[in-house]
Amino acid sequence: MESNVEVALAAKMLKIFPPSEDAYLAFPTTGAAFSKAELAIFQRPGESAEDVTLRSHHKAQFARLMNQVPVDGLRWDAEDRLLWDEYKRVLDQAEMATSVLTAAERKSLAAARDYLTDTVTTEDGETTVYSAAVTAYYQYKEAAEEVERTWLDEKLTAELSEDPAVKAAWEGGRRQALEAALAKANQDWAALGHRAEVEKAQATVASLGGKDPQVRRQALVADFGLCTEPDLAANDPVGVLSTFYSPSDVFTPTATWNTLHLTGDEVKSLLADAPAELRSLVTSTADDIRSMTVEYTSITVMRPWFDPTFLAMRSWRMPDGSVVSNGAVPRAGRIPAYISSVVVARKVTIERTVPAGQPSVPATGGRQALKNLGVLAQSLRGVDQQWRVQPAAGPAQDVAVKAEVVQPEPTVAQLRAASTKIGPLDNAVVAAKVQGTTVTRLPSVVTGPALVRMPSAHAATPATAAVGLMSVDAQAAPAPSATSAAAPVDSVVKAVTGILRGRGVHGASPVQTAPPPPVTRPPVQWPGGSGGWGAPGAGSPGSGGWGSPGTSTPPTAPPPPPGVPAGPPATTTEVVEEVDLDGVIVLAYKVRRVPLAPNPDLTLPWSDEEPAAPTTPASTTTPTTPTTSTTPSVPTTRSSTPFPLPAGHCLGAKASAKVHNGTASAADGKAARQLQARLRDLGAAIGVDGHLGKQSDAAIRAFQKKRGLAADGLVGPATWRALFS
Repeated sequence: MESNVEVALAAKMLKIFPPSEDAYLAFPTTGAAFSKAELAIFQRPGESAEDVTLRSHHKAQFARLMNQVPVDGLRWDAEDRLLWDEYKRVLDQAEMATSVLTAAERKSLAAARDYLTDTVTTEDGETTVYSAAVTAYYQYKEAAEEVERTWLDEKLTAELSEDPAVKAAWEGGRRQALEAALAKANQDWAALGHRAEVEKAQATVASLGGKDPQVRRQALVADFGLCTEPDLAANDPVGVLSTFYSPSDVFTPTATWNTLHLTGDEVKSLLADAPAELRSLVTSTADDIRSMTVEYTSITVMRPWFDPTFLAMRSWRMPDGSVVSNGAVPRAGRIPAYISSVVVARKVTIERTVPAGQPSVPATGGRQALKNLGVLAQSLRGVDQQWRVQPAAGPAQDVAVKAEVVQPEPTVAQLRAASTKIGPLDNAVVAAKVQGTTVTRLPSVVTGPALVRMPSAHAATPATAAVGLMSVDAQAAPAPSATSAAAPVDSVVKAVTGILRGRGVHGASPVQTAPPPPVTRPPVQWPGGSGGWGAPGAGSPGSGGWGSPGTSTPPTAPPPPPGVPAGPPATTTEVVEEVDLDGVIVLAYKVRRVPLAPNPDLTLPWSDEEPAAPTTPASTTTPTTPTTSTTPSVPTTRSSTPFPLPAGHCLGAKASAKVHNGTASAADGKAARQLQARLRDLGAAIGVDGHLGKQSDAAIRAFQKKRGLAADGLVGPATWRALFS
C-alpha cells in the first residue's frame, strides 16, 4: 500500500456508513478498546457477589464512555459533560405546552403505543419493553443492514480494483448473489419484521406525542428515576444511568460479523477521495502493507432512560433561553449530539512484505507492525492480542502481545468489601428493560466466498471449545493426552485466561488442545517483562481472541489474493499476520445529531398564556405572544387561563405522584407561583415563592369554601377556573 492504511480504512467506512445532516462517524484518534471482561455487562447465572460487583463496575465504565457529549467532527472529541445530566436538566426545567390532543388523536396515540410496547410488572414497579413486533423489526433490520454492508464493501473493492480478475468475479456472479441476498433480507424485514406497521406506529407516536407533552415528560421522568445504577466497585452509590448494547449476543464467538477488505488499488482511490480532515490524521506510512481485512460489526447503544424524540418535540422551551442544540452543522449546544452506535473490530489480518532474511517477529525495542498501523495502533495497544505470523516459507509463529494501556481493575479485597452492598444492584425494572429491549442476531443470509479472500495464517480450523461472554465457566474440552497436557497451551487457553485474569470469575476450567507448532526462532521478549512481546508457551498471559487457534502443521504459502500485484521483488518476502483480540477495538462512533432544540411552536397553548392566533393580525399595542423576553411574566388577572397540569393531576401542599407542590420541576414551580400570585391578588396574605406550604394550603381552602367548592386544599381544573374567572 502506498500510504497510510488507517486513513484508507476510515475513508472506506465513510462509504459504508455515509454521513448525513443528521448523523456522522467520529474516529478515535487516541485509541479506544474494550476487553472481553469489560464487555460482559449482562447478568449471568451463577454469579458470586464479587462477580456482580465487578460487572456493575464494567457496566458503569461503559455507560460513562458512551454518554459523553460529543464535539461535532470527524475526530472523536467530547465535552466535559455527560448526556444524562444535560437530559435531566431539560426534563426538570423545561416549560411545557398544554395538551391539545383531540379524543380521536388520543385514541390513535394509545393504539400506537400499545402496538409498540408491552407492559411488564416487576417487584420494583411497572415498565415498558419492546413488543414482539418491534423485537422482530430490529432483528430483521440489523440482518438487512449487515447484508448491505457486505454488498457495499465488495462493490467498492471491485470498482476501485485495477485487476480485471476481480472485476470479472464481481460481475460474473458475486454481485448478483449479494443483490439477491439483500433483496431477500429486505423482504424479510418487510414481512417478518413488520416494517410498515412498526414505522407507522412510530410516526404516530412521534407526531401525536408532542401534543400531550406534560404526560410525556412525566413518563420520561419516571423512567429516568428507575434507571439509576450504582458503581459499587468505585464506591459510587449514585453511579450511572443504565446503558448497554444490542444485539446482546454480538460478542459470542459464533456471531457473524462483516468483513472489510482493503487492497492496494483501493487505498490509492480512497486516500484521494478522503476528506481533508481525515487526511490530516496521517501519522505514518505503511508501504510494507499489501492488503488488509478487518472483521467488524456495529452495536447499538441502548439507553432506557433517554428518548431523543422528546428533544425534537416543539411543545417545550427552556425558561433561561439556553440552547440544547443549535441545529447547525457542525452542531453546538448543551446536547448537540449523542453516540447512537459503535463500530468495533475483533480481528485484523494483514499481508505485508519484509526484507528477505529479516525476522517476521518485530525486534527488541520497537513494534514495527503496530507502528505502521498509525492511529489504529493506538486502539490495538488497549487490548491483549494474539498474533499468528506466517511467513511465505517456514513455520507459523505465535506471539502474545499484552495491552499497554489498561484500565485499573478493582482488587479482590475491594470487590469483597463492596459485595456486601449487593442489594442496591437488584433493580428489577432495569433487568426487565435489558431483557425486553435487546435483540439477538439472526443467521446471515449471505452465502458463497467473498470477492477478495485474504491468505490465512491457519492451515485449518480445529474444533475447539467456545469461550463466550454470556457464560461464567469456560466449556471444558475432552481430557488432553499426557503429551498435550505437558506441552505449552495454545491460544484457546490464552483466551480463557485472558477472560479470567484479574476479573474475579470463579470456577472456570482451563481448556487445552494440541500444542502449537515449534518455533524455529524464539520470539523476542519485550524489555521490562510486561506490556510487550512474549512467548506463547505455558504461563504466558496471552489472549487468543475470537478466532480459532492454529494447527500443528505449518501451512504452505498461500497465493496472493486478486487485486494484489503478482509478487514482491526477490529482495523481499511475504508475511501474513492474523491478530485476534481479547476484546474489541473501536473503529468509529456513529453519532446522531439532535435537531434544533428547543424549537417551540408558539401557536400551541402554553401554561401561562393564551394560544397565539397566527391567522389574525396581532394588536399594535398588545402582542399575543412575548417578543422581548424568553421567560414571560406570570399573569395575575388574565381570565380563562388554561390549567397547567395534565388530566388527573392537581396542585396542593402535600406532594405525591399526582399532587404538585411546586418543587418537582421548573414547570411545577411556575404553576405554583401563578397560583400563589392569583390568591394574593384575591386578598390572601401569602408569599409568591413557587412552593405550596401551610399558608398556601390555608389560602386555597379558604377560597374553595368561599366559592362553595370542596375545601380539600387541592387545586384541580374546577378550582383553577374559579380562581381565574
